[in-house]
Amino acid sequence: RLPGWVEESDPTIVVVGHSHRPTQQSSDGYWLINPGSAGPRRFSLPRTAATLTLNSPHPPTLVFWDLDTSSPWNESSKQPSESTLKGVGGIG
Repeated sequence: RLPGWVEESDPTIVVVGHSHRPTQQSSDGYWLINPGSAGPRRFSLPRTAATLTLNSPHPPTLVFWDLDTSSPWNESSKQPSESTLKGVGGIG
């Protein structure tokens, strides 16, 4: 759940950090993105970053990157992955 002051701004996309886990999820009309951690490896988590491409009129595209291999990263398959953010907060 977002703090009240964030919810009041009615965001479409929210980028957060701290957990070091690359994740994306739709929640309450907004898209929640955690790009992961670009620093030293922690626990068994990958070193990742994310790019978010905003190119109207197309839906935004999110790609997680494996910083050790410089290739796209996907949590479930560990294969190249790209996501479009459709249907959240009026996107796409």
